[in-house]
Parts: sequence; structure tokens; C-alpha cells
Amino acid sequence: AEPCQIQLRSASPLNWGTVDPNSGPLPGRFRRLADATVAYAMESAATRLLATVASGVFGLLIGSFLNVVIYRLPRGMSVARPPSHCPTCDTQLGALDNVPVVSWLALRGRCRHCGAPISPRYPVIELVTGLLFAGLALGLPSVKPIAPLAAVVAAAIAIVGIDLDQQEVPRGLEWASLA
Repeated sequence: AEPCQIQLRSASPLNWGTVDPNSGPLPGRFRRLADATVAYAMESAATRLLATVASGVFGLLIGSFLNVVIYRLPRGMSVARPPSHCPTCDTQLGALDNVPVVSWLALRGRCRHCGAPISPRYPVIELVTGLLFAGLALGLPSVKPIAPLAAVVAAAIAIVGIDLDQQEVPRGLEWASLA
């Protein structure tokens, strides 16, 4: 029997399954190794895509909360109570009025109840947070450090937002960002 001459190519994984154009598939253990390598690469790409999309959506939701923090914290208000409401007519907002970015676009930047304009800062903060969270997931070599880095990014966004509004950042938020 002739010795098997194997040449794995670094090109497309589709080319890994053959030794040369005139031979059949790789023998036993080499075929399993090539299949496992391709499966791992596909799983890794799928994991990366899922982490990126999930981080982006989570970032949109966190961005919505950061808008609450940016508005209420400098005014000494609770970030938990009362529920989201229009600052002009004081009407409590429904769940559909709180969908990040989409609600602002659907309502054309106005309150559903009184028609008062809603600052474009709200969807901008949500989009920036979503994009930065997705960028973290896409740019990091592993999904493990996403959460702590996302917390730092969220704190930085809150600090910048409050600073742009008030030109002063609450001490508690400064210390929280250092932790």
C-alpha cells in the first residue's frame, strides 16, 4: 500500500476534505480532525454573531435606562420611581412608548399624549450604547470580558450625558465609575 500524502490547505475549509483532486476524502482520523476544525470555526463564528447581536440589543435597553439616569440623577430624583413619564404633561408612558429608538421614530419625536417634542438625545444615547456594546462583543477575542467592560462603557456614557446637560457630574457616579 502506498503511504498517504496529506496536504491540508490554509485556504477555504471546503478544500480540507481532499488530498488532491484525483483522490477521495481524507482517511479516518484526518477527516475527523478536519471536520472538527471546521465545526469549531463555524461554532465560533456563530457564537461571535450571537454575542454581537445580543450585546447590541442589550446595549439599546441599557441606553434607555441610561437616559433615565442622565435625566433624574442630577435632579435628585429616584431612577426607579415613578415609572417613565412625559416631563411636560406628566403622563405615564406605556410599554410601547419605551421601546428603544423605535418608539421615538414611530412617535416622530413627540409625546403621544400632549405632542410635546422629545429630545433626539434619547435615541442617540440608546444607539450609541447599543453600538458600543456590539463593538465590544465584536472586538474582544472572548465573550467573557464583555459584561465588566460594558459596565465601564455605560458609566462613561452616563457621565458624559450628565456632564453635557449639567456641566457637573454627581460624586456618586464618579466613584462608581472608578470601581
